[in-house]
Amino acid sequence: SGDKLFMGLWGSLQLPTGLPEDVYWPALKVGIKDGHVIFSRDWRLYELGQMTFREVALTSTSTETPAVGIIPYSIRDLSQICCGPDAKVSISIEADHVCFETPDYGWVARVPVVETGAARWTGAVESALNEAELEWTIDDSGQIHVVHWGEPAIVVSFYDFCPETLRIARLVAEDLPDSLEVHQEINGFNIARVGVLLVRSPDGDVVALKDLPCCRHRELVSALDNLRKQTEGLCVLFDSLRD
Repeated sequence: SGDKLFMGLWGSLQLPTGLPEDVYWPALKVGIKDGHVIFSRDWRLYELGQMTFREVALTSTSTETPAVGIIPYSIRDLSQICCGPDAKVSISIEADHVCFETPDYGWVARVPVVETGAARWTGAVESALNEAELEWTIDDSGQIHVVHWGEPAIVVSFYDFCPETLRIARLVAEDLPDSLEVHQEINGFNIARVGVLLVRSPDGDVVALKDLPCCRHRELVSALDNLRKQTEGLCVLFDSLRD
């Protein structure tokens, strides 16, 4: 109903105690599950919890509709002004928008879907790379490949960890044997270096990793350069361990 929609939106739009008013507001997530419409906002970026509000609803499907992100301020106002407290409100989640409709009152609002989680930092990462005049590409999965220093590229991936994380990775060696010498070199590197980690995959690939919280994206360029410098020459070292 209209009043429940307004109350759910109103509750999810409250700023947690202790945060300044000009803080970044995470997108509001809207989902449908188990006969409920669910509104949630994730404040874990600020070491707080996730606010979640559930409203009972009649659903047209028994399957879960994955949550998507929206910026909901106009919908809150519309739900209060344009429909009565007992009005039926229909909510449907589409690929690029969430539709709010009140058949009895004759208004429809379509709110564009926005990125949620770590992927929303893609634009900031691209801007940082462009400002530093680094050459890069982006693939279909959203991973950014920094090719400025040649191959192998340094890959920047986005992870919905807590906090949201940029993972910087560079392939160091391929198809290495699962030998004592290889593991000793990896362990020796990890003990001696700070902030960069070498890992060996089951396929024998050795990759250098460095994690950076997304909110520190302005430090990305220096982190990329640090990873590049710390991995220089490692391919020659590991190639010598193949025999």
